[in-house]
Amino acid sequence: MMDKATGKWVPLCETPGNVTNTPAKPLEEGHEYMFRVKAVNDEGESEPLVADKYIKAKDPFGLPEPPIKVELCDWDVDHMDLQWGFPQVMVEHPFSFIRLKCAMQKMKNGMKLGSLMGLKSSSSKPVLPRGKSTASG
Repeated sequence: MMDKATGKWVPLCETPGNVTNTPAKPLEEGHEYMFRVKAVNDEGESEPLVADKYIKAKDPFGLPEPPIKVELCDWDVDHMDLQWGFPQVMVEHPFSFIRLKCAMQKMKNGMKLGSLMGLKSSSSKPVLPRGKSTASG
């Protein structure tokens, strides 16, 4: 394996010829690693098969990626309907819930709208007091 930070290949392990997987240890979280595999027999070693990209070592139970592309899909004087997409890495770090917050003009900290449990990608929440408008941008 090769740590991208050092640029040097170091041996990882040897396995029996009929084994097609192995743990890669020890790795440093946040570092990116490249892996390569060679077949070996009595005649010698094959050319290495090199992974097609670096793989970042990360905690499988870490923070989730944020939802993507929050959009206003419907509104009226007393509510706004929002929708968003799920990130590509939902399988690695699934959401426990979604927390919604609204920033209004001339309001510094925003207003908590509530939380959604489960894998929902939209919400209809009463957002604005009558006569208020949302912050632009």
